[in-house]
Amino acid sequence: MHPMDRTLQQSLPTVMAPRFGKLAPLETNGERLIAATNGMFLEARRPWIRIVRRIAEFRVATAIPYGAVAETTDLLCGRIPPDLIGAFAKLAAHSMRMKWEHGSSGTATAHSLAWPR
Repeated sequence: MHPMDRTLQQSLPTVMAPRFGKLAPLETNGERLIAATNGMFLEARRPWIRIVRRIAEFRVATAIPYGAVAETTDLLCGRIPPDLIGAFAKLAAHSMRMKWEHGSSGTATAHSLAWPR
């Protein structure tokens, strides 16, 4: 294999979804592609979240020896407290109102959300 291709494959590996067993989730931060009988999936892991999302489907019924994959979202830092979500929504709404009142033409604002585990 060409060294450049090896480097590319190491940066975003592709694995087959097992038909009979279970695919272990990513244990470290990063991404990988998962080839499955029901499409191609992207799995990504960060310190606070692990997600699996379908990024492509087969248009033609294709008999491949892979298992199926389901989209998932795992919050690795625990459930976000509902009152914190409410406070965050109020802060975002207030920020947008302030932008409009002061004549800002932009429609974007940024905030972060942090909570203990």
